[in-house]
Amino acid sequence: MDLAGHAGGGRWRSVGRTQPCRAGHGHPVPRRSLRACPLARPARPPGQRNSVWRSRVIVSQDRQGCVQLCGLCRSLGDPNLGLVILSEGNASGYEDAESFWVKASGLTLADAVEDSLVRVRFEPLLQAVDSVEAGNDIGDSEVEGILSRAVIEPLGARPSVEAFFHAALLRDTSYKFVAHTHPEPILSLVCTTNAQSLCARRLFPDEVVLCGPATCWVPYVDPGLLLALQIRNSARDFRAQTGNWAKTYWLQNHGLITLGNTVEEALNATKMAVKAATIWLGALSTGHEITTLSKEDVERIATRTDEHYRQRLLGIGVEEAEGGGAR
Repeated sequence: MDLAGHAGGGRWRSVGRTQPCRAGHGHPVPRRSLRACPLARPARPPGQRNSVWRSRVIVSQDRQGCVQLCGLCRSLGDPNLGLVILSEGNASGYEDAESFWVKASGLTLADAVEDSLVRVRFEPLLQAVDSVEAGNDIGDSEVEGILSRAVIEPLGARPSVEAFFHAALLRDTSYKFVAHTHPEPILSLVCTTNAQSLCARRLFPDEVVLCGPATCWVPYVDPGLLLALQIRNSARDFRAQTGNWAKTYWLQNHGLITLGNTVEEALNATKMAVKAATIWLGALSTGHEITTLSKEDVERIATRTDEHYRQRLLGIGVEEAEGGGAR
């Protein structure tokens, strides 16, 4: 085999019984085995029609959102973080303009594998939310049918009933990941009568950096379609008032939602939101008056170039940090 020119950036030159890999990876493979490269597209099984085989290969390779979401689910379910117990919580990840991945109903985040996730279509779910907004009543059995019809793969899987609000947030905000958890410090606050006023304030700079300038408040409604509509309306109202999409959401008597364009961004927003809630509880327990950052302080932190640099290092783009996803 002649390796001349390869170290200098040239192409492999086939001599004798080898030739360049046709998968484009730049190394030689045996001349009589075009598929010998382990990175090459798998060969069509004997007897399988080309069109059928191509479609199966495309499906198997088109799972980037699924793989990334598995990692987010396991991190959110880490018992050391205390974000959820048992089968609490769920998460979703954007796949393409037509579909996204979401945790299957009843499964635990900590044990998530690819088979724990369901790929669903946006449109059936969003059409159902629109229908409820128009005043139509959709019963529980019909909701189950809508969820089943939305499934792309694996067929027969049952997505979480909260897939409706995941669809709404992913489509509206253009963020790529949604994380929903039930941390005790957050729940301790969202079950109080003054929680709405607390979530609009910021206690310290890193809360602004990772959670955004303010948190969106979502009044309690029944989980499912009604909750999806309420979350969508609250998110849109927040954007209309501030000019930005919220990255963090407090759900009254329910829990926390965070958004991110990367797994790290959504997870870090969750961790920082829990830290802030813990500090709120500690500060409130002293009985003393609490000092929060002024509006000017928050705006200054949100626009500092050095903070934008830190955000980029943490996987947060400046556009996302200012309140909007990028897709």
